[in-house]
Amino acid sequence: MVNNGWGITGNIAGKVSELVSVRGDVDYIFTGNLRQSLDVKASASLKPLEWLRAFGGYEYSLRYPDYFEQFYFSNNYIWQNRLKKQGVNRLWYGLGWGRNNSLEITNAVFS
Repeated sequence: MVNNGWGITGNIAGKVSELVSVRGDVDYIFTGNLRQSLDVKASASLKPLEWLRAFGGYEYSLRYPDYFEQFYFSNNYIWQNRLKKQGVNRLWYGLGWGRNNSLEITNAVFS
């Protein structure tokens, strides 16, 4: 399925100092299957040592369930729902070391 729609996207990123970098992203979709969907994300990274970094962030998402959760057709039944928007708050943080090693902890709340 193709999701056609109009929306706006924005992001900002930068280094606060040599040790700290931050990033923020916003997506809002006006029309289409994902109409009135909002995603907001903020993250930061701290690199106190050359081989060690700490990272964390927060993400908020408010959107309608995807196509197959709302409409499903098969040989045996038809599923049609008018489900409300789902909100998700997600907080994550962790440590990274070396080139590709990391430990991440995530907490998500669905509403």
